[in-house]
Amino acid sequence: MQSSFCSHQVLKVSSDGTDRILLALGEAFTPGSDNSHFCQPTDVAVDTETGNIFVSDGYCNARILKFSADGEYLSQWGAGKNLIPRSGLDQLFCFNVIKTSIKPFSHVKNK
Repeated sequence: MQSSFCSHQVLKVSSDGTDRILLALGEAFTPGSDNSHFCQPTDVAVDTETGNIFVSDGYCNARILKFSADGEYLSQWGAGKNLIPRSGLDQLFCFNVIKTSIKPFSHVKNK
């Protein structure tokens, strides 16, 4: 899985050398903040046990979205635009890295 900052997408490509797109999340070159759009996603992590996909949508939006292995939207945390002042532990601001580790934790590098 790889995030594409400029195209506002996350892509899963084949590893057989053909680089076929196996799964595309987000709409190419269409930024947004609903459940099916990203705005400059910064990173992606995959849970190796479940296949769930975590996308850090951290530049324009300040959130992490969770998708099933087949790309179905499951949930998100953090919310809003980076320009809106927020407070509380569930609010994020301009993060670049997301990693998964021992369940049930995910790690986010928050600037």
